[in-house]
Amino acid sequence: MVRKIQQWGHGDSGRPSNFNDEQLRELVEENPRLTTRELAEQMNVASNKTIANHLHLLGFKSKFGVWVPHKLTKKNIEKRLKICDELLKKHKDGVFLDSMRKKQWVKGRSKAKSTAKAGLHPKKVLTSVFWDSEGIVYYEFLLTKQTINAVYYAEQLDRLKHALDEKRPHKASINFLHDNARPHAPNVPTTPDYEEDEQDIIEEAEFD
Repeated sequence: MVRKIQQWGHGDSGRPSNFNDEQLRELVEENPRLTTRELAEQMNVASNKTIANHLHLLGFKSKFGVWVPHKLTKKNIEKRLKICDELLKKHKDGVFLDSMRKKQWVKGRSKAKSTAKAGLHPKKVLTSVFWDSEGIVYYEFLLTKQTINAVYYAEQLDRLKHALDEKRPHKASINFLHDNARPHAPNVPTTPDYEEDEQDIIEEAEFD
């Protein structure tokens, strides 16, 4: 009797544990969103706490995932890589690529100081800005209640062309990037002045 009490005091039930840690690992790796209750049901284990304890022993921690605007497909990712590679090759000798955001020295696991974004203002003015590696080429402000449609955008591109002729007269061609908003789509009606200029339209990745 004394021996049995001593064994019980040391946590030894006299029967080896038959918990399948490998099965638990496989279930979690297959679907990391399973709760301890769901895991207990699948493994026919009576206690959620038993599952939680073994997850801890296996090195798993419960954390929330990060919300992202869109789930990128493999095709989306490959397209982004392709576009980035093309842009880097176009400007492989550009010194502006060396101008990156500066890092901060911090101690241990401390985080770098954050920078506050500009606050939102109730009154807004829409501005169209066109620029290149040398700076702003052309900009204009939209009038109150005015919207950008395909016709307006085509006229705007003509005004941009005149600004390019004036400010960048020695450029033989243009590498032009615009987003995939409806007025900026490839079938925008353009005038002859704009069409006769040499252009290289750069694709924009989805959800960029």
